Amino acid sequence: MRKIKKYWPIVVVVYLGIAVVTGVYVYWNFNQTKVLSKGETRSIIERHLDKRYLALCDQYAGFSWKNEKYILVVFKSTDLTNQPNFLCFKVVGNVAVNCPITKVPYRDALYNGPECSQSNITVKDITGDGLPEFIYQRDCCSINGYHCYNCWEVVDVVKKEIFGCQQSIVNDMYPREEILWSKNIEQYPETKEYLLAQISAKKARNQNKTPKYPYQVLKAYWFKNNGMECSVVPEPCKVNLLWVDYPGFQKFFGDWSVHSKDSFGKYKVIAMFKGPIFLIDQEKNKIALIYMPENSYSFCETKFYGNNIILTCGSRIIKYDIETQTLALLP
Repeated sequence: MRKIKKYWPIVVVVYLGIAVVTGVYVYWNFNQTKVLSKGETRSIIERHLDKRYLALCDQYAGFSWKNEKYILVVFKSTDLTNQPNFLCFKVVGNVAVNCPITKVPYRDALYNGPECSQSNITVKDITGDGLPEFIYQRDCCSINGYHCYNCWEVVDVVKKEIFGCQQSIVNDMYPREEILWSKNIEQYPETKEYLLAQISAKKARNQNKTPKYPYQVLKAYWFKNNGMECSVVPEPCKVNLLWVDYPGFQKFFGDWSVHSKDSFGKYKVIAMFKGPIFLIDQEKNKIALIYMPENSYSFCETKFYGNNIILTCGSRIIKYDIETQTLALLP
């Protein structure tokens, strides 16, 4: 009995320690979330989704929390009447109930283009409340590639809202970008910070893409070394030229169409349809970009006058001096 009295504080501490550790373990596991596999998510959808929409599933993802499972399904666009764009529901035991989600409008109307080329759903806790959100991301472009947008929509099952942003890009000679945010985004700084990071990462990936054709290399060089200053030509502009090997028309231009061509002596000038003007040194078989219009609305006609090339782009007449490599706007 004395031995027990002697060691009872240690025994109590050990038992309390085991109880606390067990309690923490049980609590942690009780609240732990788990992303569901594609197979398990699909199985849940097949059991609970209306059969009319089952074949229309485009993207889907799910996660479990406590004894509940949350599922988000995005549907393909069709002409079916009353077909939802998406559906969020949770499963408790064998019962599935819809999650009423409110879609918060953007400050401006979203671009309604054709089917998006890429889309995916990510499950991630970006608000820090312990319960993940569904992040639905889409890459979309108009048929001619002139207007593209990247859209992120955050589906928050706790707040029962969808909010996010759209990066809208107009691919003119000088691409223009605008970011549209849902109206309540300032209320959720963690979400906005996450979306800004996604936009920055996407920009970096796009900038690191290797140009496919030589003309894309020359366009990238123009943007970096001449830029809008030499495109608008507010005053005579000395052009920085990059000469590259000219592999032949089709290999250089790909499927792009040409608006006009003109030749004089050793040089040939080519104007792309609503696009850049190129100079070919036919003796050296080299090509360089000598003028990039500031927008894609102008057709540029070309004509040689001695060592000068006259570019008529709409109402603007621009002279390019081959010897001095200078652009100047004519009155």
